[in-house]
Amino acid sequence: MDQLWTEKEDILNKVLDALEEKYPSGLYDWLYLRDRGAYDEINRLEDAINESFRNGGSVDEFKAVLRQFWTVHMRAILAFRRFGGPGAQLTEARDERIRELESAHV
Repeated sequence: MDQLWTEKEDILNKVLDALEEKYPSGLYDWLYLRDRGAYDEINRLEDAINESFRNGGSVDEFKAVLRQFWTVHMRAILAFRRFGGPGAQLTEARDERIRELESAHV
Protein backbone atom coordinates (compact mmCIF):
# COMPACT_ATOMS: atom_id res chain seq x y z
CA MET A 1 0.00 0.00 0.00
CA ASP A 2 1.37 3.42 -0.81
CA GLN A 3 2.06 6.11 1.75
CA LEU A 4 -0.75 8.44 0.58
CA TRP A 5 -3.35 5.67 0.94
CA THR A 6 -2.07 4.78 4.41
CA GLU A 7 -2.06 8.39 5.58
CA LYS A 8 -5.62 8.93 4.35
CA GLU A 9 -6.75 5.69 5.95
CA ASP A 10 -5.25 6.73 9.31
CA ILE A 11 -6.95 10.14 9.14
CA LEU A 12 -10.29 8.62 8.14
CA ASN A 13 -10.14 6.08 10.97
CA LYS A 14 -9.54 8.86 13.52
CA VAL A 15 -12.51 10.83 12.20
CA LEU A 16 -14.78 7.78 12.18
CA ASP A 17 -13.71 6.79 15.70
CA ALA A 18 -14.49 10.29 16.99
CA LEU A 19 -17.80 10.34 15.11
CA GLU A 20 -18.76 6.95 16.52
CA GLU A 21 -18.59 8.39 20.04
CA LYS A 22 -21.24 10.97 19.12
CA TYR A 23 -23.35 8.97 16.66
CA PRO A 24 -26.87 8.15 17.87
CA SER A 25 -28.46 4.91 16.72
CA GLY A 26 -31.03 5.51 14.00
CA LEU A 27 -29.55 8.78 12.73
CA TYR A 28 -29.35 7.84 9.04
CA ASP A 29 -32.85 6.40 9.04
CA TRP A 30 -34.18 9.53 10.75
CA LEU A 31 -32.39 11.74 8.22
CA TYR A 32 -33.82 9.66 5.39
CA LEU A 33 -37.31 10.47 6.68
CA ARG A 34 -36.84 13.97 8.06
CA ASP A 35 -33.91 15.68 6.29
CA ARG A 36 -33.16 14.29 2.86
CA GLY A 37 -30.83 17.21 2.15
CA ALA A 38 -28.46 16.24 4.97
CA TYR A 39 -28.87 12.54 4.15
CA ASP A 40 -27.97 13.14 0.49
CA GLU A 41 -25.06 15.40 1.46
CA ILE A 42 -23.59 12.69 3.70
CA ASN A 43 -23.87 10.19 0.85
CA ARG A 44 -22.23 12.65 -1.56
CA LEU A 45 -19.37 13.19 0.89
CA GLU A 46 -18.96 9.44 1.41
CA ASP A 47 -18.65 9.10 -2.37
CA ALA A 48 -16.03 11.89 -2.39
CA ILE A 49 -14.07 10.09 0.33
CA ASN A 50 -14.15 6.86 -1.67
CA GLU A 51 -13.17 8.72 -4.83
CA SER A 52 -10.16 10.20 -3.05
CA PHE A 53 -8.95 6.71 -2.23
CA ARG A 54 -9.57 5.46 -5.78
CA ASN A 55 -8.07 8.33 -7.72
CA GLY A 56 -5.58 9.96 -5.41
CA GLY A 57 -5.85 13.61 -4.53
CA SER A 58 -3.94 15.44 -1.89
CA VAL A 59 -4.21 14.89 1.84
CA ASP A 60 -5.30 18.53 2.21
CA GLU A 61 -8.22 17.96 -0.20
CA PHE A 62 -9.10 14.77 1.66
CA LYS A 63 -9.11 16.61 4.99
CA ALA A 64 -11.36 19.31 3.52
CA VAL A 65 -13.92 16.66 2.54
CA LEU A 66 -13.69 15.11 5.99
CA ARG A 67 -14.29 18.51 7.64
CA GLN A 68 -17.49 18.83 5.61
CA PHE A 69 -18.40 15.23 6.48
CA TRP A 70 -17.90 16.01 10.19
CA THR A 71 -19.85 19.28 10.04
CA VAL A 72 -22.87 17.73 8.31
CA HIS A 73 -22.91 14.91 10.84
CA MET A 74 -22.70 17.27 13.83
CA ARG A 75 -25.58 19.37 12.50
CA ALA A 76 -27.59 16.23 11.81
CA ILE A 77 -26.93 14.84 15.29
CA LEU A 78 -28.05 18.12 16.88
CA ALA A 79 -31.24 18.14 14.82
CA PHE A 80 -31.89 14.47 15.61
CA ARG A 81 -31.61 15.16 19.34
CA ARG A 82 -33.56 18.42 19.19
CA PHE A 83 -36.45 17.24 17.05
CA GLY A 84 -37.38 13.90 18.45
CA GLY A 85 -34.73 11.27 17.88
CA PRO A 86 -35.81 7.85 16.72
CA GLY A 87 -39.43 7.14 15.99
CA ALA A 88 -41.60 4.18 15.14
CA GLN A 89 -41.25 4.71 11.39
CA LEU A 90 -37.49 4.09 11.40
CA THR A 91 -37.66 0.36 10.68
CA GLU A 92 -39.60 0.96 7.48
CA ALA A 93 -37.36 3.90 6.59
CA ARG A 94 -34.27 1.73 7.15
CA ASP A 95 -35.56 -0.94 4.77
CA GLU A 96 -36.43 1.62 2.10
CA ARG A 97 -33.12 3.45 2.56
CA ILE A 98 -31.12 0.22 2.18
CA ARG A 99 -33.03 -0.75 -0.96
CA GLU A 100 -32.32 2.69 -2.43
CA LEU A 101 -28.61 2.46 -1.61
CA GLU A 102 -28.32 -1.03 -3.03
CA SER A 103 -29.96 -0.01 -6.31
CA ALA A 104 -27.76 3.11 -6.60
CA HIS A 105 -24.50 1.24 -6.06
CA VAL A 106 -25.01 -1.85 -8.22
